[in-house]
Amino acid sequence: DDDDTPHTAIKTEIVTSFPQMKIHAARKLLWASCMWLFCHYDKDTPITVETVHQTYTPQLEQLLTELAPAFHELIANDNADDDD
Repeated sequence: DDDDTPHTAIKTEIVTSFPQMKIHAARKLLWASCMWLFCHYDKDTPITVETVHQTYTPQLEQLLTELAPAFHELIANDNADDDD
C-alpha cells in the first residue's frame, strides 16, 4: 500500500478457559483505567495515549506496579470462587 502510516500488529492470545479470560479482561480494565487517569489528569486539556506513553511512561509503570498486588489478590480470590 502507498500509505506512509506506520503499521503495528496488535498482540493477540487465544485463551482456553473462562478463568484465563477473566484474568486478561481484568488486566485490560486495570490498564485502561490507568491510561484514562493519565489522559484526563488535566480535565480541561486531555492528552492522547501516545502523549501519555511519550511523557509519563515511568509514572504509568509506577502506578501499575503499585496497583499490581491488589490486582493479583483480586484475581486470585475471584478464581478461587470459580472452583466452588
